[in-house]
Order: sequence, then structure tokens, then C-alpha cells
Amino acid sequence: LLHLSHYTHSDIVADDRSEMISYFLISLCVLLSFFNARSQNQCTPSVTSTASTCVSGIPTQCNSLVSNYQSASFPNNVSQNIDSALLLYSKYRVVTCSPLASLYVCLALFPLCSPQPSSPALGARPPCGSLCRAAVSDCQDKLSSALAQLDEKCLFSNCAQFPDTNCISLDSPQLANYSLSTTPTHVATSTTQETYAAANGSCPRKDRSYFTQQEKTFALGWVAFFSSICFLSTLITILTFLLNPSRFEYPWRPVVYLALCFMVHAFGYFLAMTVGRNQLTCPGNNFVQTSATWNWEFAPCIVVFVLLYYTMMASFLWWLSLTFGWFLTTVYHWSNEAISRLAPLFHITAWVLPLVMTVLLLGNKVISADELTAVCFVVMETDTKSSYYGLMLGVILPLLLFLLTGIFFLVAGFISVLKIRGLMRLGGKKMEMDRLEKLMIRIGVFVTIYIGPATVMIGCYIYELTSKPGWKSTADTTCTNCQGPNTPVFMTRVFMFLLIGTLTGVWIWSRKTLQSWISIPSNLTNLASKLKIHLSSESMEKNMVV
Repeated sequence: LLHLSHYTHSDIVADDRSEMISYFLISLCVLLSFFNARSQNQCTPSVTSTASTCVSGIPTQCNSLVSNYQSASFPNNVSQNIDSALLLYSKYRVVTCSPLASLYVCLALFPLCSPQPSSPALGARPPCGSLCRAAVSDCQDKLSSALAQLDEKCLFSNCAQFPDTNCISLDSPQLANYSLSTTPTHVATSTTQETYAAANGSCPRKDRSYFTQQEKTFALGWVAFFSSICFLSTLITILTFLLNPSRFEYPWRPVVYLALCFMVHAFGYFLAMTVGRNQLTCPGNNFVQTSATWNWEFAPCIVVFVLLYYTMMASFLWWLSLTFGWFLTTVYHWSNEAISRLAPLFHITAWVLPLVMTVLLLGNKVISADELTAVCFVVMETDTKSSYYGLMLGVILPLLLFLLTGIFFLVAGFISVLKIRGLMRLGGKKMEMDRLEKLMIRIGVFVTIYIGPATVMIGCYIYELTSKPGWKSTADTTCTNCQGPNTPVFMTRVFMFLLIGTLTGVWIWSRKTLQSWISIPSNLTNLASKLKIHLSSESMEKNMVV
């Protein structure tokens, strides 16, 4: 095993910088590729026409909802004529997921038309974009996959096709009797009112909101502060590696990739803060929830999720690679060169497996907006099972598996080191024993830095999974004994993971690191001198030739 590698130490060091840059560029390309994610829902082009007329014959289920709703405007941006509208209505009338759904579908397919004496084309009133967003916000968690396929006119995925003026909204006079309806399916409940509030600036709706504005503001500052510290610490680690790659031989090389993962993770938070809470978590005033119908407005949310989730899983796998290398070194006495032969396996596992997991979560649409931190991640929702399984199978179980496996490798390695230490003591090898003890202390500190915060972070995810169904929303003023979320738990979760990245720099806190940075000016001077000598020699050779 000690002779598995035929590569010399100088060969490995010579390729260190190029290897680091190559893998960094590859990971960036993989992450940026998700910018091209598009919605799977294909919609037919909208009908455009400048000459519309009022046509009677709308369904009785519709004209009972609105005052003076006897005729509709055709053609409109959804259908060409009354026959095509009736055919579409036969599909869309199954939408009963919201008190607003029937009203919205009627107004979208049969825009209200009030003929004027001068022209029958005047007075066309389609639904407002706010009414569309309100209905979509209520229904996006409850629309079946079959209905999503029937949404050929994008009624529940493209509210931009409806205007914000000269249209029907919930406060329009034509709907004055709508809220007073005694029909069970059309009664304007508190949920309906909250949905309308969501379409007019309250995102998420109050019955889905669990945090105060003060808590959200504090969370933003909290994340910004610790992300900045983590980014700077990991950046110093990577620059130190580029200055002296020979210090990071296997099995300790994964520390560098750990730092890279945490640096990109911190960048994900920076990107979320740059995009802004409203645009990221509430595109089109629709709060991002599980199983939502995606479109281009969701691109920032998807990119932030990829950055955060991918780097989290990759960091745990690189930590697992580090512990596995420690295990091979201490238990089976593998050399650095032998372990370096496993580098391709480490890279494939740590980069590709998180990519597969990310694609699976995206494909199953279990991505939601985190109301507190204003990022997109796998968030537990009280009314969807997919979010529960997404958080359990996509986050908690993988992290637990990686952590426990790494702990096993570490414990086995420490047991082997203790045995070697006992043999050295019996043999009187005090110098070698002192070096081994220093290595054990260094490894012990680094391991504790990772295991402790990682365990706390996983515990915070378990808290969210188990306790959120019983949380009290900000709209609930009747339940006095109900408990809301424990905000410090979520602050601790963010802090613990960024703390791990910040303290990866512990590995480089030494005199050698200080010397590497102090020697930069002299190294640059030597490089300039060598370049000057090289240019002078070339000039002399040319003169001799002439």
C-alpha cells in the first residue's frame, strides 16, 4: 500500500495550483448552469385583438358572481370566441382550491363587458393582475398535476397577461355583492381577505407568516455579518493554499475544498441580499412555496437554493473525505502519495453526489422560500407532505449519515493513534511521541470545530421538522396557548454552519502561514529580477545574431 503511487512529490506540487483552479471553474460552471432552468409548463400564445364585441351566453355559474354580469368581451387575450371559452371553462371549472378560484376563472375566460350606447366594444373589464395573483397564491399548493397540464392558457402561471388598470379587482364596485354571497363556495372568508392582502404587499399572507418584521430585519443583519466573516476567513485559507500548495498534501487537502464550499455558500447569502427579499421570495407577489409552477421569475430563487444546498452537501462530503484520509493514514498507514491516488474518487463523490441530490430536489419541486432569512431552501410547510419528505430525506438524513460516518472514521483513527503512542512510549521515542501528540491535538481541535456545530445545526432542522405544524401564525389572534417559532433556533442554525466555515482557517493558523504572507514582497521582487534577467539575456542573444 505504501508504494501505490509512482508520482514524485514535486510532480504533485507542480500541479496543485492548476488542479485547484480547474475544480473551482468546474464547480462554478455547474452552478451557473441552473440559470437556464425553465418552467415545464408550456402555454399556448395569448390571443391578441384590437376589435372586441360584447357576446352573451356566459355560464350561469359565472353571472351569479358579479353584478350585471350578462355578457363577455370577445376576442380577448385568453380565447377567440365564446365557444372556445366555454370549452376552456369545462376544464377550468374543476378549480375549487380557493374561494377566489371560480370568480377568477370566470372573469379570465369571460371578461366582463358593459356595452355603451356609442359602441358595443366599450367597457371590457378583464380580471386585474392583483386578483390573478391572489387566486394563484391561494391555489399554488393545491393544484393537482393533472390541472397543471390543463393550464394551457397560463391562467395560474402568468398573471402578467392581465392589466392593473381598467380591470376587476376585489375592491371594484362590480364585486360589491360578492363578499355578501351566501353561496358556500363563494363566501369571502378571512382566508380570501388575507389572499388579497398578499397580492397588495403582504407577502407571505399573514396566515402563513410566523415572524415579525423586527425578527426579519435582525436576521438579515445577522446573516450579513457572519457571512462576511466566513467569506474572508475561507478566502484567506484558499489564498494561503495558492501561495504554498505543498503545505496541503493529502490527507489534509480536503481542508482547501472545505474552505471553497463555505466561501461559495457565503456568496449565496450575498446574492440573496443583493437580489432582495421581495424579488427572491415573492416573485410576482406570490410567495415561493412547494410545488409552485415555475417560470423565469423563479430563477434567482433557484440559483440561491443551488448555491446554498449544493455547497452544504459538498462541504459535508469533503469533511467525510478528510476523515477517511485520516482513517487510512492512522489505521492502515497509507502514505500521502497513496492517498493522493484516491483524489479522483474524492472529487467525484464530493462534487457529483450533491449535484444529483440538488437536481432531485429541484425536479420534485420541494423548494420553498425561507421567510426569516429571505433565501430559498428546503423549508417545512404545514400543509404539504412533499416539504416534510424533502426536508427529512433531502437534508436531515444525508447530513446525519455523513456526520456519523465521519465520526466513525475519526474514532477508529484515534484508537489506532493511541496504540501507536503507547508503543512509542515503551520504545522511548520521546521526540516522535511529542510530534504525534501535537498532531492529535490539532486534529482534535479541528474535528470538534466541525462535529459540534454540525450536530447543533442538524438539531435545528429536526426542530423545524417536528414543531412547525403547531406554530401560531401572525394572523392568529384567537389561540392564546399556541406557540410560535423559536427564532433563536434559526439564528443558531445559520450561525453554526457559517462558524464551521470561519474556523476552517484554524488549520492554517501557524508560523508558516505568517511567513508565507510576509514573503510575498520578496517573492515578487525575485520574480521581477528573474524576469528582467531573462529579458536581458534574450536582448543580448538578438544583438549577437545581428
